Amino acid sequence: MSREIRYNSHLPVLIKALSITSGDVLEFGTGFFSTPVIHWMCLKRNILSYESNEFFWKQNRQYHTDNHSILWVKDWSQVTYNTADVALVDLAPAKERIRIITELPNKVKLVIIHDTENEKEYNYNKIYPLFKYRFDFNIVIPHTTVLSDFVKLHDFMNIKEL
Repeated sequence: MSREIRYNSHLPVLIKALSITSGDVLEFGTGFFSTPVIHWMCLKRNILSYESNEFFWKQNRQYHTDNHSILWVKDWSQVTYNTADVALVDLAPAKERIRIITELPNKVKLVIIHDTENEKEYNYNKIYPLFKYRFDFNIVIPHTTVLSDFVKLHDFMNIKEL
C-alpha cells in the first residue's frame, strides 16, 4: 500500500457522515484528501478547518471562501468553535487530539477520528468512555472511529439519514 493511500483511509467514513448531515463542519487538521472532500461536499455549509502545520495550511488555503475558513493554529488550546454536525480529528501533534476530543461530546453529532489503530501514540481509550456510541471502521489501516452522544452507530455505514 502506498503512503498516499494510507492518508485517505478515513474518506469512506467522512463521506458517509457528510452525506447524512446538513449542519456545520469542523476539521481539526487539514489534508490533501479530507479538506477538498469537505469543501466540495459542503458548499452551502459553514466549515472551520484548523491547521498547525505550515505546509498543510499553505496547501489548503486555496479552499478558503466565505463559508469555509482555513485557520492557522499556533496553540491548539486557543481554538474556539460552536456546535457542529461533523468534526474530523486528524491533527498533529498527537497529544493535542485527546484534548480536542474531550471538548466535543454534546457539541458535535458525529466525531470522526483517524488513526485509531495506533493506541500507543494517541491513547484513545481515555476518550472513548466520554461518548455513548462508537463505530470502528477497521477494514483498512489506518482505522477510523466515529463517536457520538446523539446517533446510535452500531450500523453507521448503512444509516440513510439522521
